[in-house]
Amino acid sequence: MNMRILFVAAASAALVGTAFADDLYVSDFESDDGGWVATANWDPVGDWEWGDYDIANYIGLNNPPPAAHSGTRLWATKLNDDYTNSGGDSFLSQTFDFTGFVNVHMIFASWAEVFFSFDTAELFVNGDLLYERETSDPPADWEILDIDLSAYDNLSEVEIVFKLHATTVVNRAGWYVDDVRISGDADVPCLELTVDNLVGGNEALFTVTGGEPGERGLIVWGLPDTPNSSFTDVKGWCATFGFNINMQGRKFRIVGSDVFDNSGQFNVTRPVAENLSGRELLFQAAERNTCPGECTSTVVDEVVG
Repeated sequence: MNMRILFVAAASAALVGTAFADDLYVSDFESDDGGWVATANWDPVGDWEWGDYDIANYIGLNNPPPAAHSGTRLWATKLNDDYTNSGGDSFLSQTFDFTGFVNVHMIFASWAEVFFSFDTAELFVNGDLLYERETSDPPADWEILDIDLSAYDNLSEVEIVFKLHATTVVNRAGWYVDDVRISGDADVPCLELTVDNLVGGNEALFTVTGGEPGERGLIVWGLPDTPNSSFTDVKGWCATFGFNINMQGRKFRIVGSDVFDNSGQFNVTRPVAENLSGRELLFQAAERNTCPGECTSTVVDEVVG
C-alpha cells in the first residue's frame, strides 16, 4: 500500500507546526471540522464525530488515545464510546483540487483500534485503497502516517475517504484522526515558451528558455478541445502535450526544433498564413532526453492577429 508510518509521536506534538512543502490543506480541527463530511450506508451520518475529546468521558471498554494528538478536538468514530456494531460502513470524506501540485502527500495523526480482520479501518483515494490497519492491537501511541498521493498529482478532483467497516459483533475503541496536512510541490514548468508577433501574413517569433545547453528542444502546435498526447521514452522524448499533436499526413504538428544554446535558449521564426487570422492555436515546448521524467513548458494559448 502507498503508505508509511513516519514515527510514533507524543500526544503533545502538533503536525500543523511542522515545516513542509507547499500546503494544499492544513487542519488541527480546533476551530472547525476541517470541511470533512460524515456519512454511512446504514445511517445518515454513521459513527464519525468531530468535537472535544477527553478520555475521562470515554464510556467504552477498550483502548482509546490518552488525549487528542494536539489541542482537544479531533475526528473519531464515536468521541466517547466504542464504535457501533452496525453491520455497515461509516465514511469521513472530502474532495480536494490538486491542480498545479506534484509529489503530493497527506500526513496525519492516527489512532486506530479495530477488531481486525472482521472490522477494518481503511483509507481510500478516488476509490483506491492506500491504507489499512492490519491488527487488532491498539497502537502504543499516536502514529504519524505519510500517505503518498503522487498518483493523483494535478488532478482537479481527488476524493479522500476514511472508512470504518463494523460487523454486528465484537467492537473496539475505533479510529481517531487529528492534525491532517496535505502538501506538495508547485508544478513549475521546466521550460518557458513565449510567442511574439503571431499575426497573419507576418513572421512569428517563438522563444524557448530554461533548457539544458546542447540538448535538443521542440515546439509543437495544436487546436483547442483536442485530447492530450503523451510520449514515454519515444526516441528520447518523454512529454505530455496539452493537445493532440498528430496531423493527417504528418507525424507531428511541429513549429520547429533546435539545440539549446549556452544560455539554455533557442528561437524559431515561422511565417503565419493570412487565412489563420482570428484562429485560436495552442503551442508547447519540450526537451529531449529528460526521461523518465519530462521537461515541458505550459501550454501557450494564442489567437492569431
